[in-house]
Amino acid sequence: MALKTKVIVGNITSLSEARYCAGMGVDFLGFPLRDIETDLKRFKEITSWIAGPATIIEYGDSVTITSVELEEQPSDFIQLSVGMVDSIDLAKISKLIFIVLLDEITEVLLDRIREVSSIHYLIVSYKNWNTSRQLLSGFKVFVTVDSESNLSELLEQGVYGISLSGSEESKPGIQDYASLANILEALEANED
Repeated sequence: MALKTKVIVGNITSLSEARYCAGMGVDFLGFPLRDIETDLKRFKEITSWIAGPATIIEYGDSVTITSVELEEQPSDFIQLSVGMVDSIDLAKISKLIFIVLLDEITEVLLDRIREVSSIHYLIVSYKNWNTSRQLLSGFKVFVTVDSESNLSELLEQGVYGISLSGSEESKPGIQDYASLANILEALEANED
């Protein structure tokens, strides 16, 4: 299946959701890392059963980690929150990095990010995309969406991709994909 744009689905916590997204043609799957030992074990278990999408380990501000530890992670990519930009020596990380910019976007922050050659992608909120498009030029930007209502407008504006969020299972093997399904189906490319 082909999608009209690149798609990240983050916050993946179950095998069923990871397999669903892979089957729908998602390009990147992100796995949250809150507790290093537990979440890395889950990451390895889930990713051993999927093929296709690149993998991302999503670090939040609450995780303390060094550049060396980041480099050793088993994922294809690393995602950091903007709060971690100044606390880690990003120049020592050769993996491509996603930076989440959901709060205020400033020229100073973007200049700092431009200094690090391994940062190729930014994830921004829909609100910040609309107000900061000029500042974000030169970056590959994924815009977070939670419904299909803004998809046509975003695709016309030339965003690099769309960022979605997974959800928790209500019970093992039971998960609601309605929100993801609506957006991914709206992004399906016509294959004539």
